[in-house]
Order: sequence, then C-alpha cells, then structure tokens
Amino acid sequence: MARLSRVRTLMALLVLGIFPLSAQAAPITWNLLGLTFSDGGSAFGSFAFDATLNQYSAVDITTTTGSSRSGAHFEAVSNGVPPGPTGVLFVTGTALNLSGTPGLALFFLPALTNAGGTSSLSFAQEGTCGNAGCTLPVAPQRFLVTGSVTTQSATVPEPASALLFGFGLSLLCRGRSRR
Repeated sequence: MARLSRVRTLMALLVLGIFPLSAQAAPITWNLLGLTFSDGGSAFGSFAFDATLNQYSAVDITTTTGSSRSGAHFEAVSNGVPPGPTGVLFVTGTALNLSGTPGLALFFLPALTNAGGTSSLSFAQEGTCGNAGCTLPVAPQRFLVTGSVTTQSATVPEPASALLFGFGLSLLCRGRSRR
C-alpha cells in the first residue's frame, strides 16, 4: 500500500514537471537604436509589444530638437495608424482631440514578434497631428534617416523537471531506508 502511494506521488511530481501549470507570454520590451531624423534630431527610449494580443504598452520615447521641429515625449498609442506588428503611431497623450499635438509613426521590417530580436525601421515620421484622430500628419515634419528597434530574445523558463524528479527519488529512497 505504501509503495503504491509513493509511486503515485512520483507520478504526480513527474506530471507537474513535464506539464507546467500555466504558461503566459509577456510583452517584449523593444528599445530604439540609432534613430536619427532628416533634421539632425534623434529619438531614444522603449515600448513593450505583445504580438499575441497585438498590444503596445509602456511607451517611453523621447525625440530631441532638430532644425525643423522641437522634441517631444511620447507615452501613448493612437489609432490614427491601426497599431500592429508592422507599425504604430505614438502620441504625447490620450486626449480625445489630438489635433496640434506631436505624433511619431514607426514602421518595422520584419514585423515585431514575441521572439524578440532586431527589426529595422522601414519608415519613421514625426509630425503634428492634423486632426482629432491623428490620421493626417501636418508640418512641421521630419523623416527617418536610420534606425532600428532591438530587444533581448524572449526566454521561456524551463520546467523544473529534474528538480521534481530528484525530489521524488529522494522520497522513494527515504521510504526505502526506513524499512
């Protein structure tokens, strides 16, 4: 009877080690790298993107002043450009009427994924929102010269199978030594 109980315990530990209780993907943080504009300004900062949910978050991007426009701090996502893995429009706030506020459009090639890595910026533009929904950029504008976004590759923690297996074996050995 005791042996059957130990075998069941060992099997339960093995199953828990092989089949994790839950696996959730977290948003990946992407960092701007070497983004420079046509007027000599630049951009730096980061944002998070979850490709599974198609959702941007934790936006913290700053642009510097150049010859055509002042810098700005971006911390929100606009639907002026439908956000997705190939592009996004960042804005400075969440007002219902974005007219007259700065907007920063970034387009990625290849598309952003949950695997991380590096993606070139195929196009970037900082301009002023020309209407409430920020679907129309107006002057002053500046355009990408060079830049990319990069991140560490996503790591998925491995189940602690060996630890659980070892624990199960120690329980079996302990039970045997008591005999």
